[in-house]
Amino acid sequence: MISEVFKDFWTVLGFTYLQHKKFQKAQVVFELLEHFFGNDPLILKSLSYVYLKLKDYNKALFYADKYLESCPNEKEKKTAFLLKSQALWHLGKREEAKEFMLKFLAV
Repeated sequence: MISEVFKDFWTVLGFTYLQHKKFQKAQVVFELLEHFFGNDPLILKSLSYVYLKLKDYNKALFYADKYLESCPNEKEKKTAFLLKSQALWHLGKREEAKEFMLKFLAV
């Protein structure tokens, strides 16, 4: 098991990769973190974002749903609605995407 200190280190590394548009490297880091820390909302949100950037919209939607289930508050749900809306839009599910965009705007 990875300690919380290493979790923080790997999370920062994942975000550094995101900032430098190294999405495949960020994917590896956040998948590793998910393996050890399961339903951590920050990790799930990051994976959804990474998969959007990699244009793997089915996985982006999968992680957006997991993130939505794990959201600790309304502010986090707003982000989950946006991620889910984007994934649905790219999958051609325009009406569902609009519903989640409206939820995003309502929060």
